[in-house]
Amino acid sequence: MTCPLPTAPYLDQKKTWPKSGKHVMAQAADEYIVVYQAFNDEIGAYAAENKKFKGAPGWLPKRMTWIKTDFLWMMYRSDWGRSMNQTKVLAIKLKRSVFESLLEQSIPSSFAPHLFESKKRWQEALKNSDIRLQWDPAKDLNGDKDGLRRAVQIGMRNQHAIDWASGDLFVDVIDVSDFVATVRELIDRGGENVEIPAEKRIILGVKARTQVNAAVDEDEEATKDEKNNAESDQEENK
Repeated sequence: MTCPLPTAPYLDQKKTWPKSGKHVMAQAADEYIVVYQAFNDEIGAYAAENKKFKGAPGWLPKRMTWIKTDFLWMMYRSDWGRSMNQTKVLAIKLKRSVFESLLEQSIPSSFAPHLFESKKRWQEALKNSDIRLQWDPAKDLNGDKDGLRRAVQIGMRNQHAIDWASGDLFVDVIDVSDFVATVRELIDRGGENVEIPAEKRIILGVKARTQVNAAVDEDEEATKDEKNNAESDQEENK
């Protein structure tokens, strides 16, 4: 099964990826960035055909919905499309300006002293925010931690989830489930340098990078807090 997105061999890509730090890794073009979500067959098929979630059977419009830029993190989360209600894997070409705006408005799911003077202020902001940002351990092909690098997730609820469902923020919605199944079978047979969507470190605007505390340099070392978070991983089940 040919992937509808540009691909490159996993091991070749891995050599070029940062080994530590908070980085947005993604496939992107000037006008869009690819993010991933996984759903049951009905919602996924409807979204791929109609390029929106609004009107999909079973879609809950105000429930928090999470997006991931890192293909292998989506594979870890969905068990390569085998987890319950995550059998349809979608690659969504999200408008680049929208992605940056989401980052700029997001509130981190763990205390961020660069943004808040106290944990109380952060907790209040988190409670009231409809856009949540989370850094989780990046994953390798087998679902193990990929060094000390962190992968980003963004959660949206209420009006932001409604806007997301409308499809107005998308350039395209692509069902990559068959490709995922093909790669999964190759891995199960011992394949290592399989083709996966080509991803690289995304250079964020200053406002977005500052808000999410992303690494400035590609080889930036993980901080003590990042290393502690890598051990706890308490919210990795989004």
